[in-house]
Amino acid sequence: MVRLFGSSGIRGTANIDFTPELALRTGVGVASTLGGSGRILLARDTRLTGPMFEKAFAAGVMSGGVSVCRAGVMPTPALAYLTRKKGFKAGVMVTASHNPPEYNGLKIFDETGIALSEDEEARLEAKMFQDNAVGVSWDKVGTSYDVNPLDEYIEMLSSLVELRRKWRVLVDPGNGATCAVTPQVLRNLGCETQTVNGQPDGRFPGRNSEPNEENLAETCKLVRAFEVELGVAHDGDGDRIVMIDSDGNLVPPDKLMAGFAAEAVRQAGGGYVVVNADASRAVDEKVKEAGGEVVRTRVGDVYIARELLRLKGVFGGEPSGAWIHPKYHLCPDGPLSAVLIIGLLDRLGLQLSELIKGVPDYPMRREKVKCPNVAKEEVMRKLSENLPDALPQVTGTNTIDGIRVELTDGSWILARPSGTEPLIRITVEARTSVESDDLLGKARRIVEEIVRTFGQ
Repeated sequence: MVRLFGSSGIRGTANIDFTPELALRTGVGVASTLGGSGRILLARDTRLTGPMFEKAFAAGVMSGGVSVCRAGVMPTPALAYLTRKKGFKAGVMVTASHNPPEYNGLKIFDETGIALSEDEEARLEAKMFQDNAVGVSWDKVGTSYDVNPLDEYIEMLSSLVELRRKWRVLVDPGNGATCAVTPQVLRNLGCETQTVNGQPDGRFPGRNSEPNEENLAETCKLVRAFEVELGVAHDGDGDRIVMIDSDGNLVPPDKLMAGFAAEAVRQAGGGYVVVNADASRAVDEKVKEAGGEVVRTRVGDVYIARELLRLKGVFGGEPSGAWIHPKYHLCPDGPLSAVLIIGLLDRLGLQLSELIKGVPDYPMRREKVKCPNVAKEEVMRKLSENLPDALPQVTGTNTIDGIRVELTDGSWILARPSGTEPLIRITVEARTSVESDDLLGKARRIVEEIVRTFGQ
């Protein structure tokens, strides 16, 4: 059976891949896993199908004797933080994160605010489809009531830094779950804040939910037009941070992560930084320079969170902008990242462009190749055999997540199956743009040929 859970919970096209029945079954499974008692915190992002899946999931949980506290629309990191702080047995977010508006899904956190591990997800899946699964008696069903704890999250974020001056900031929540959070928090900190795409709307009419260079082109223009000092953008559920400098340039996420990670290590006096398999080698170089050490994991914030917990690391993140600050909690947090970046710039007396000035520029390219989910395993097996042989001057391979091939000049190629979509993702990094483009072309041709063979 194909696993329902990917690298970030269950996710699929609403009413096709991800249905109310599946949400209901997941609720039944969660209730069974929790032993048929206790409370969970349930929230959603702004997608139009969110209320439907919220009700279906809640019905499944309640049928198993577990009570549901419905928090309405809030960012995923707020749900994770409040799950631990308020003593819930689990937190569940109805979201498809950065995916298009027709998608939805579920992301589940344990009582510590960490997303479920693969083993925990496998146990949950088994309980979801037990033939003998039955609900509790009518007088033992769980209750459902509305709660509004979001202010506690906002207050926490607003208390973390004291800014010495008034920063001029443009915030783009992308019509998602941070509309009521990041602008308010930055105003609380004394920033002069303007907002674009700040109305909650699950159609994402202002821009596509993924905060990348293409989707933020208009936002970059507005940063220049409004003459603000920086721009902040999030994805649909608020676990990502992307920054724009005062000239309206989107700061390369890897360079931003490298610059921030190095300062986090300096402030801590050393320590571990955890990143995933496709993070730039610029992160390794800057962290080492600051006296720290980089550890790599599979793609997926749950792997980074659990490695940070094991190593007692100081910072972790993915090039997508999903950053974890373990001092506060172990879920990627876009609004928290915005606060800490602005606080760092204020303390150092720097503009955003100056923070990344010393970070090496290694051009990175990314590509997606469509691949049916059922073919991914065979495609990756063949890639592991063929990709290293097709490249010159290979110094080593890493299979922690897909296949990463290292070359003698420091360049590398990573091919890995998407955990959320029917895709093979390709990432390459080299010393120049021309070399990156050349490597990407070679890798794409190899992947496409193998997919044609196995993906029919």
